[in-house]
Amino acid sequence: MQMQAKDSLLTTKIEPPQIGVEIIWRERLIKKFDGFKVRKLTIVSAPTGYGKTVLISQFATQVDIHVVWYQLDEFDNELITFIRYFIASISRNIPNFGVQALNFADQYKDLSKQIHSIVILIVNELEERAKEGLVAILDDYHFINEISIHKFVEELIRYLPKGVHLVISSRYVLPMNLARLKAHGLVNEIICNDLKFSRAETSKFAKYHKNNIISEDIIEKAQIETDGWAVSLSFLKTLFLQMEEDKRDLSLIQWKNREKVYKYFEEEVFCHLPEKVQAFLINTSILDEITPTICNDLIEEKDTKEILENLKYQNIFLTKIEGKEETYRYQHLFQDFLKKRLNRKSTKILKMEQLATSKGKMKDDVWIKVYCFGTFEVFGKNDVKPVQWKTTKAKEVFAYLIKNSNKIISKEKILEDIWPDMDPKKTSTWLHTYIYQIRKVMKKLGIEKGLIYKNGGYSLKRKGIKIDMDEFENLFNYSMIEGIINPIEYLEKAISLYRGEYLEGLDNKWIVEENNRLQYIYISALERLAKLHMEEQEYIDAINYLNIILEKNPLLEKAHKMLIVIFERIGDRIAAINHYENYCKILKNELGIEPRKEMEGLYYNLIKNNDNNKKYPIG
Repeated sequence: MQMQAKDSLLTTKIEPPQIGVEIIWRERLIKKFDGFKVRKLTIVSAPTGYGKTVLISQFATQVDIHVVWYQLDEFDNELITFIRYFIASISRNIPNFGVQALNFADQYKDLSKQIHSIVILIVNELEERAKEGLVAILDDYHFINEISIHKFVEELIRYLPKGVHLVISSRYVLPMNLARLKAHGLVNEIICNDLKFSRAETSKFAKYHKNNIISEDIIEKAQIETDGWAVSLSFLKTLFLQMEEDKRDLSLIQWKNREKVYKYFEEEVFCHLPEKVQAFLINTSILDEITPTICNDLIEEKDTKEILENLKYQNIFLTKIEGKEETYRYQHLFQDFLKKRLNRKSTKILKMEQLATSKGKMKDDVWIKVYCFGTFEVFGKNDVKPVQWKTTKAKEVFAYLIKNSNKIISKEKILEDIWPDMDPKKTSTWLHTYIYQIRKVMKKLGIEKGLIYKNGGYSLKRKGIKIDMDEFENLFNYSMIEGIINPIEYLEKAISLYRGEYLEGLDNKWIVEENNRLQYIYISALERLAKLHMEEQEYIDAINYLNIILEKNPLLEKAHKMLIVIFERIGDRIAAINHYENYCKILKNELGIEPRKEMEGLYYNLIKNNDNNKKYPIG
């Protein structure tokens, strides 16, 4: 083993780090170090960007004994290098410390066999020369992957003399056996959940500025967006303060913050992982709950449990869900980052989404896929062609049962809805015929027990059936939850499921009523998308969604108003005026009425402020 010369040591690696000026004092966490003098070790463990180094630096300024610092990096993965730096850090406060240990180490080529002897020399000298106490900090220990160094540190901790305390920060779980020390209360741990900024800390951090201009409402939204993750909060605050006060738009700031966060994930985490682990993360990003069983089904690998264990060990933004065995979830910003890398057009990804929706039950349940938007189609689990129905009416009856699944619908109600104004005696016979045809289809699909007759009515069990309109409504409803992160993603996926009107080609009163209901949700989703893109100043996207709305409903005043506002915002008042005049013509031709006073007021305001010598194109 080639020994590293003493004069080749970088002194900056054994100096305390410089901390930014706009750092809040984390008193809540400083208190967690209380009692360090009677403990041997404090572990500060969390993924990147949670403020581990800042916290330890704050603690270091508060202690009344010597503090030494060793900043680790990837070049410290040699035992002799590690020992030299560790001893050098102590020597800054205890002159000529470790001379005997270094002289001993220089005598051996394979130092790994002399770990116990070196630890004895260092510990004995600490016992003799650090009587007033000492705190030794090993920062960024996750860079260390050399087993002999882990063994050295583990043995050092075990024998540390009274009054000497070791602090280790790491993104990973420490690869050491510390069970006995923990059982005796000699190890203190500060983890990710501890390091997350509380609501009060977020407010204090946001307002730590001479102008103190960030409102409580924005702080609340920032807390939800970042989940107390320090680096994301810092990005968000910087972006906010960089923008002119009258142009601050929280949605736009959040969008730009996401760009910074995604770049941070890419550079600090993702690019350092093996390709297999990268693929695993991307492929499982569609899961809200992650278990080895679901992952095995999803990516058809047998070692997913081992991968999950490694991710847990490396603190790769993976959180265990309390009360559920071997069940995890990704931190939401990290999950969004991974989803951005997901190629949703690939066949494999479509299969993954199907499996993810089933939450690991695909092995037990035979699934069928039902498409109600556009032409009504039913696919078996592994089918590439839809079911061929013997009669159109049998298809309609099955669609009716799908709509009312998990409910017992009386025979009389079915007859009334499917064959209104017809003799029930006659239609009753028809219903039995179509139910028979449906049962034959269901038997081929493997769900023959899914349709039951009970208490004079029929009920179709929804279990094992994936329905596009269910997913459409669920995505829309989820996007409307207050404080939801990235609602645009859910809305865009929802409208992508809307292939056409409900049960195109089939005609009945109940179909028209359901179509009107679903079309209302569809237009509401488009309207919300347009509004969200307007908030982010993405006007071209907003215009596209509003035009789709007007194709469906040319009389919708709200959509016309939003388009006029967009044209005005981008400086194209001529386009805004022209659009208003076209809207007036549509109202006159279709309904024979004039616009409401509110719309007229918007128009007169445009006329008043218009400069006829200027026209700004949308692009």
